[in-house]
Amino acid sequence: SMSGFSTSKDSNTVFGQQLKESQFGHHSPTAVRLNNGSFGACPTMVLSDVADLRAKWLSNPDDFWNYDLATGFLNSSDAIAKELFNDKSMGKEVAVVDNLTTAIAIITDSIVANVKEANSVIITSNMTYNAVRLAVKHGCALANDRTPNLDLSIVSVEIPFPISCDYGDSAAVNEAIIGSYREVFERVRAEDKKIVLAFLDHITSVPAILMPVRELIALCREYSTAEIVVDGAHAPGQVDLTAGGLLQLTGGPVGDRAADYYVANLHKWCFAPPTCAFLWVSPSAPSRHLLHHPIVSHRYDEVSLVSAPSGSMVAAPGGKLDGTVSEQAPIPIFAECAMLGTRDYAPMLAVPSCFRFVASLGGLDAIRERNSVLCAQAVRLLCAAWDTEQFAQHASLRTCSMAMVGCPAVFGSSWEASEKMRLALRDKYSIIIQKLYPVPGDRLYLRLSIAVYNSIEEFEALSTAVLEMLGDLQGSIG
Repeated sequence: SMSGFSTSKDSNTVFGQQLKESQFGHHSPTAVRLNNGSFGACPTMVLSDVADLRAKWLSNPDDFWNYDLATGFLNSSDAIAKELFNDKSMGKEVAVVDNLTTAIAIITDSIVANVKEANSVIITSNMTYNAVRLAVKHGCALANDRTPNLDLSIVSVEIPFPISCDYGDSAAVNEAIIGSYREVFERVRAEDKKIVLAFLDHITSVPAILMPVRELIALCREYSTAEIVVDGAHAPGQVDLTAGGLLQLTGGPVGDRAADYYVANLHKWCFAPPTCAFLWVSPSAPSRHLLHHPIVSHRYDEVSLVSAPSGSMVAAPGGKLDGTVSEQAPIPIFAECAMLGTRDYAPMLAVPSCFRFVASLGGLDAIRERNSVLCAQAVRLLCAAWDTEQFAQHASLRTCSMAMVGCPAVFGSSWEASEKMRLALRDKYSIIIQKLYPVPGDRLYLRLSIAVYNSIEEFEALSTAVLEMLGDLQGSIG
């Protein structure tokens, strides 16, 4: 049994059922939650800090607003930079926001909607998250309304899945994805169009695929892409952003620069309360000065967080307390994100608390190691029980906490069949899963999400439920 599983580093760290009881007791006692990837989960330890922050506001909102808010945002930015990028000084490049949707809206409203140059295109893919795709579409519509004959269009790359190539070779697998981008870039170049913005995924949602993001960024640069946005919704907590992640993406001279913007959620895999996300802005991003929050409030176009009544300064990320600015002139987006009128800021100020919880479990590496072990175990269990296979996906494209497992083919292979199966598991067995991914003519693939509070027994329950449903289905067919 895995429910008492402990990591090699710290034999006292307990995951699974015991952790669920101690830190996630607020979860529904009847629901089997196997979809952490969608909304995440917040432990009691962090929720108690959130409650303290809210109580502090309720007790004296004037003081909180004037003295605690700016400092709280700076502490959250610094915690993200230190814990995820291993470089606290990058805190000045991080804007803390409520949701990845907000971070994307900042980019689409500020950059996409203001494209003025004819023959421009935006790059997305068939794996781009729907909310992101729609935000880009809206930005393009605004740009086309504002500039006559602009004809700004979206070009979507068709990433093939499952990939038919030699699965023993990660280079071949990467090439299948990169090749689909190169084909589109060649076409764009042949039509003499300019790529003003490319939206890349770090980890796609459904199906869950760890993309060769470094190689894709290099390819974007090769084809003179003006700016690159990486959607890392699922990455913090699953991918080490210091090794082969964000820092290596951003290192190097400006001419060889990597991503311009990196957006990610902290409530999915970093235990933040609902909801908390961030936008990282490269010091060399060409349009960084154009960035504004879609909600205009008191800090519009200001580059530092001033705390009233004394007029004492609190430096905004990018600025310094003595009023001087860092290498690049500071930009207003950081201050704008830290003051959006009266609202509940507690989840965004609780970031340091999330990383204290991570530390209590032995750190992000220990969590990843434990989740990947349980993930592999759950995949083996389900594939054996259902006589199916894991999604044709090379190991280099897999994440530690999510996997795609084939369902028995008799359940169908359409979105309609997907919804039917998801609802049946919910209604009859109280098992909560993400929508299943249909590969037409093949089968449905189930996205497993492996969280710290999950245990192998829960996947045994899923296995048994599907076999029972299979029996009922074959009985009704027979």
